[in-house]
Amino acid sequence: MTAHDNQVAIEAEARAWLIKLFNDSPDEQLKAEFSHWLNRSDKHRQAFIRSEKLWRQLGLLDNLAELSDMLPPQPIQRSKPSINVSAWLGMAAAAILLVTGINWQHKTLPVSQQVVQQFQTPEHTNTAITLSDGSRLVSAGQARFSFERKDNERYLAMQSGTLYFDIAHDVAHPFVISSAGSRIQVVGTEFEISLQDDQMRLSVHEGLVQLSALDTSRAEQVVMLAAGQQQLANSEGRLLGEVRQFDSKSTLAWLQGRLSYDGTPLAQVMAEINRYRTTPIEIEDPELAVLQITTSCRLDQIEQMLSGLLLAHDLRLVQQSGRTLIQQSE
Repeated sequence: MTAHDNQVAIEAEARAWLIKLFNDSPDEQLKAEFSHWLNRSDKHRQAFIRSEKLWRQLGLLDNLAELSDMLPPQPIQRSKPSINVSAWLGMAAAAILLVTGINWQHKTLPVSQQVVQQFQTPEHTNTAITLSDGSRLVSAGQARFSFERKDNERYLAMQSGTLYFDIAHDVAHPFVISSAGSRIQVVGTEFEISLQDDQMRLSVHEGLVQLSALDTSRAEQVVMLAAGQQQLANSEGRLLGEVRQFDSKSTLAWLQGRLSYDGTPLAQVMAEINRYRTTPIEIEDPELAVLQITTSCRLDQIEQMLSGLLLAHDLRLVQQSGRTLIQQSE
């Protein structure tokens, strides 16, 4: 097969995937198969981007008809996609366009050798990602993590950032997360992990999540969190405080494209703003770190919100030795 013929075949596969995802109700196996196909090469990703862009330009139903005519004759039941399917495909497309640093190994590997996906998401926006097992993640601004399937586990190592997880249910293969000295294990559920400074925050939105602190100098620390519960741990593998309830509407507002705070310490506000900024803002004054902040904004209004916050609390930003500091105005 010539290079041209191979490219034509890939383009046809991309169109077929687009139609299949919109005309079927994709289960976890279909999502995993699509994710595997999508990430086989840059040619696959670019072909799907072009098909998805064409869909957006022409409109969903018209585009489905046009794409169907391009494929070999086959019975296709056309129907308007459900909101859930449309949203899921949108997340897949966002992952193609926004995720950087994905590293797939394509050559045949020995059984004992594992394929590791490396992810680094950009700042300024939320990024949606579908892993090869069908699990869905959303990154709040910049984050770094890796994913692999090894032995009987699905394993994700989280280095930085904030991630929301919607884990594909698979009893035979638990989903394990290594994060800042802690081990999180689930089968299928929804939760958020946020790494800020030397601290990890686990917030469970749905289902049950087991958190184990890995500090071997202490007695085993294991807690089971249910929906609406939250736990903190430090990077040394120690649980901080007791399990507590959390306000999901405020904590998870970023999933809806907003940041929302009600009497929140400035240190936490700055940490979350920094997820979306190229240059982080630092707080050196401990008295400012605990300043209570009440505000709300869309993600595309962060800089305007920051300006208003500075004005309301008589604060200023200072550039010092390549760092951006927030200080009380003189």
